[in-house]
Amino acid sequence: MPKSQSNVAAYAESDSPLKTDNRIAYSAYKDCRDLRFIDNDFYIVSVKNYSSKAAVEKIKAKENCYDKQATATYQFKIGGPNKFYNTYKGGHFGVYE
Repeated sequence: MPKSQSNVAAYAESDSPLKTDNRIAYSAYKDCRDLRFIDNDFYIVSVKNYSSKAAVEKIKAKENCYDKQATATYQFKIGGPNKFYNTYKGGHFGVYE
């Protein structure tokens, strides 16, 4: 966890400011017979603020082994399937878990 982080808020499911859900449908068949469903429920349990320097890093990546030159791109240092980000003015990020 980066040092320049501040915990802004923590929530329980009952008082979370954002609750959402989704339903994913899938089938092993092209005609979509025998549909199966996955239902997901989400809510925010915490909000943390990070400076852009603490949250993002510049990396050089190659598309494949044959590329001679790497392309510079940015990625989040603090990643995970349970996080999403909001950019604030001044280059800061809010991380919602």
